[in-house]
Amino acid sequence: MKTSAKSAKKALKVAIACGGTGGHLFPGVAVADMLRDMGHQALLILSDKQVDREAADAVDHLVVTLPSAAWQSGSKLKFVGKLGKGLLTCRSIFSRHQPDAVMAMGGFTSLAPVMMARMQRLPVFLHESNTIAGRAVRKLASSAHLGFLGFECAKESFSGLKCRVTGTPVRESLRNLNRDQCRRELGFQPGHPLLLVTGGSQGALGINRCVMTCLSSLKSAIPDIQVLHQCGHQDDAQKIRQYYKKHQISAKVYPFFHRMDLALGASDAAIGRSGASFMAELAATRLPSLLVPFPSSADGHQLSNAQTLEASGAAVCIEESTMSADQLINGIKTLLLDRSVRLEMKSALASLDRPDAAKQIVRQILQELGCVEKMDTPRNNALADSLREKLSQDSLVKVNEPLGPKTTMKVGGKADFYVQPASRADLAEILKWAVRTGLLVTMPVSYTHLTLPTTPYV
Repeated sequence: MKTSAKSAKKALKVAIACGGTGGHLFPGVAVADMLRDMGHQALLILSDKQVDREAADAVDHLVVTLPSAAWQSGSKLKFVGKLGKGLLTCRSIFSRHQPDAVMAMGGFTSLAPVMMARMQRLPVFLHESNTIAGRAVRKLASSAHLGFLGFECAKESFSGLKCRVTGTPVRESLRNLNRDQCRRELGFQPGHPLLLVTGGSQGALGINRCVMTCLSSLKSAIPDIQVLHQCGHQDDAQKIRQYYKKHQISAKVYPFFHRMDLALGASDAAIGRSGASFMAELAATRLPSLLVPFPSSADGHQLSNAQTLEASGAAVCIEESTMSADQLINGIKTLLLDRSVRLEMKSALASLDRPDAAKQIVRQILQELGCVEKMDTPRNNALADSLREKLSQDSLVKVNEPLGPKTTMKVGGKADFYVQPASRADLAEILKWAVRTGLLVTMPVSYTHLTLPTTPYV
């Protein structure tokens, strides 16, 4: 494996294999965004599936595609043939783009890139978002230099691999969203309850069918309900639109919705599958949910994911095999009409959120490649002074006594500034600045109304 130290001034390129489903793609994009923010470059390796092609249109990173190869695609011979084509494509891609390392986000799209990285002695990093590791990631573990996990319990699948529990990366566009503004952009009424129904990037026929059967009762129970429904390409979006119209429910239905940040930010509650990436997005947006695990998920990992969230009080799990219209209606009514339940779930979701997951992953990768100092290295006084000066001069940041007791800098570890944002827009700028500098920013309790997630770390 190539482990020679890199100059701190040299921008590195990391190939991120993250195709196949949105659950692999969007965490990979979050890592790519962080790499770029830290002065490096990402090369996204996606599959040739329609979901990847559509999602790639909204990604502002270098993107290449591989032939999709999975056991579900047919016979073993067919799988081996596609994997062979993928390896040849990877060899050409690596020759052209010269990545310094490969990051695999799971799924069978990761197989060829990791195998080629091993042939070329490139460092390999893995990320497993689920509570139970997927088959592809387990197969690749022996080739990896370091693994990153969404949940502590997933360590059981990687006894021979050094792992870090970082959580699952979430795109920054999902944080600090204004609900009313999201609704205006989507065309929904600000004062009426909004339910998000989604089966993930590929849709979920079981969820679609059950929701359709309970529309009449749902309209009676919550007359002003609004629905945003991502139904997937395997279902008939126009037919579903007609169901909503028949029951006089204001709804917008899409086979695939590109702006899930707006969808999550606008909604009061959600019904969806329990992929780990979606659950991380629910935590980031503090969105209460009814989770319906995909019954055929490998090793039952979606059921395990949902039960983990339910045990923490952050969601309700309903198994599709026992799901009824009455059960679904009662769950929706509770989430949309019972404010105390929503607040309890939001608090539980806040405790599960890992806002620094992408940063932890990127810093660890760069450290392993010899590009940054160790994460526990104390910050120096020069950095503390320059950042204090930055806060004092930045017109967007209202500093309370920049050199007094309410502005503190812990030089031996994390930096902590006490700030008073004047508006939600100012807060957004502060948060972006904090992400770039790697600092923690705190603010007075009286100002926490400016942001949706109420946490001690903003």
